[in-house]
Amino acid sequence: MAQCRVQKLILENSNTPLHDARVHAMTFYRTPQSFKEKFNRSLSETKALFNVETWLLHHGKRLEERFHLSAYKLLNHLLMTTKCEIETDGFFTLATHIKGNILLVGIDSDGFYLNNEIKETYSRLKTEKSNVSYSEINSIHGHDAFLIEYEQLSRILAPIFKPEELNAKSINYEHTNIG
Repeated sequence: MAQCRVQKLILENSNTPLHDARVHAMTFYRTPQSFKEKFNRSLSETKALFNVETWLLHHGKRLEERFHLSAYKLLNHLLMTTKCEIETDGFFTLATHIKGNILLVGIDSDGFYLNNEIKETYSRLKTEKSNVSYSEINSIHGHDAFLIEYEQLSRILAPIFKPEELNAKSINYEHTNIG
């Protein structure tokens, strides 16, 4: 909610709202450790900026080129107003009616979709449904780990998209430390 509030302020008050909102967003999609690993305070060879700054500015420019302000504002509004929290019984009532398997994937360093909340959702659903599982991506890269840790994500998703390739000793990716 806090990040969405800052996004809203940027979108309503900046001279370059899409650019600036995206720059801000990129800073919480990654962790400080991820930034250090990627950039390590290195300087750009072509600009008088740190490489992390040029990377952020690039992402701001790219979003401006392919997104409309009204759409970004709507997405941010939906993030601020959608009530699908663990405490919302309506969400769980709907989820228990899903006939297909449910796989929840968390990222241990995600600061946007908190892994602890995904684990809580899993624990609660598991009491109502037997076909719920949880997997975790371990990474220093925060929210963007699902884009970076493709080998881990591929192993997690392989049983879903290529079940015929699994051998008799199927790997269980379910988190075992959840109550």
